[in-house]
Amino acid sequence: MAVRYIGTSFTPLRVAGIGVTFQWLLTLPTVRMVDSPPNIDEEVEYLLETTAFEIGEVAVPADDAPAIAIIDSEINEAPPFLRA
Repeated sequence: MAVRYIGTSFTPLRVAGIGVTFQWLLTLPTVRMVDSPPNIDEEVEYLLETTAFEIGEVAVPADDAPAIAIIDSEINEAPPFLRA
């Protein structure tokens, strides 16, 4: 029995280029959208240069506090917050 995938898929791709590059991408039948990265909120922009040592002491959460997981694909790009 052969297994086949029938459906839609999503493949994000980060591209650096000039306007002509993006105009060409939009001519490809498989490309549906080209978007630019979001602008950083000015209120938190300073945090991008903050290191773990500058944060200070962090309070221990309560025993019944909800668990939170953050998955950040930029960890391989060494974000400034992790440069400690």
